[in-house]
Amino acid sequence: VLRSDNTQSTGAANVQTVAPALFTMNQRLAAATAVRVQDGVQTPVPLFTCASAGCTATPIDLSDTAPVYVALYGTGLRRGQSATATVRGTAVPVLYAGAQPSFPGLDQVNIALPTTLRGSGEVEIVVTIDGWRTNRVYLTIR
Repeated sequence: VLRSDNTQSTGAANVQTVAPALFTMNQRLAAATAVRVQDGVQTPVPLFTCASAGCTATPIDLSDTAPVYVALYGTGLRRGQSATATVRGTAVPVLYAGAQPSFPGLDQVNIALPTTLRGSGEVEIVVTIDGWRTNRVYLTIR
C-alpha cells in the first residue's frame, strides 16, 4: 500500500532475494580492479585511464605464467546462492561473489581470465546470480 497525502494505491510487487547489477564507467567500461599473480606476488593490472574527457579501457595482457584476476563491483548480489560469469560468451571461473570486505553496501565478483581470451579485444562480461543476469560490462584484452 502506497499513501501520499489523501491518495492511497494498493498493488502487488515482486520482491527478489537478489537484483544484481555491475557498476560501470561511461555506461560501458567495467568499474573493476585486477591483479596479476606470479610467484605468490600480486601486481595491480591497469584496466582503464581517466581524464577530464572520461575513461578509456587499457588493454589487459594475458600470459601463460601469470594469471589475471578481475574484481567487478556492483550491488544486489550478496544474498545469492549461485554465481556464474561469462566473458565473450565463454564461461569463466567465479572465485567469489558477495559483500566487498572493505566498503559496507558494496558487492564484488572475482573472476579469473583464461589465457584463451588473449587477443580478444573488447569483451563483454555478464554475471548471473541465482538465474538473474547483470547488465553487460566491458573490458579490453590484448
